[in-house]
Amino acid sequence: MILKSINEVSEKALNSFLCGNPELDRFLSKYALRNDQNGYGKTFVLEDNNVLVGFFTLCSSSIKFEEFPTTNGHSLPRYPIPCIRIARLAVEERFQRKGYGKELLKQAFLKIIDASTTVGVRLIVVDAKEISKKFYEKYGFTHLKVDKPSYYILLQTVIEAFKETHQ
Repeated sequence: MILKSINEVSEKALNSFLCGNPELDRFLSKYALRNDQNGYGKTFVLEDNNVLVGFFTLCSSSIKFEEFPTTNGHSLPRYPIPCIRIARLAVEERFQRKGYGKELLKQAFLKIIDASTTVGVRLIVVDAKEISKKFYEKYGFTHLKVDKPSYYILLQTVIEAFKETHQ
């Protein structure tokens, strides 16, 4: 499996991607490359044997303290907390339920950990569709207090999990 910037992928591959969610398909084929070039979000694609199997987009964001259900013992400031948002994550229909979603999430985490060495980030946030809520919960994401299905995980939790698996 190879992770590439969207800039390294053919337009044909982007246009032929189908994940079962027309909104995500349209984003990848029509907006992801332009958003990447304009700095709104960085999109990465995962290829297996030169076939595009999935993608994710990362962007900077912040969350208001009031959006947290509880501080869970974490010391959080009472002003917007810097985070990186997994703005999009999708797996092509024929490759779903084969571990590619987990691999995409792992690759997104690695990119975020790398970014955190030069940019302040405390949380990773994702807006999960109803169909993907259980996926994120399985990996430790917690629901935010906001009305939409937004989830978060502390960056430190992710870093510690990677340390445990690579010891």
